[in-house]
Amino acid sequence: MTFGLRRGELAGLRWQDVGIDTQTITICQTYNYVPNKGTYIDTPKTVSSSRPLRISRSAVLLLLDYKKWQDAQREKFGDAWEDKDGRVV
Repeated sequence: MTFGLRRGELAGLRWQDVGIDTQTITICQTYNYVPNKGTYIDTPKTVSSSRPLRISRSAVLLLLDYKKWQDAQREKFGDAWEDKDGRVV
């Protein structure tokens, strides 16, 4: 499953950006790290970087399996689970 995503685009991917029914992911933000400053959310690098990408049915199935695992982890850890904006990774 390769889509030519930048590291920050992948890290910024949220579940709300995943279209299970439409088999798409939409790149609309990045999550970046700068040494000595920390992490921050930003817009993609260029205007054309904000884009929907078609994904295969097998990629959708992998994402669904991962979502089930992530939900189980969230339930297991309860209040210790930190997830402010529903990121995929």
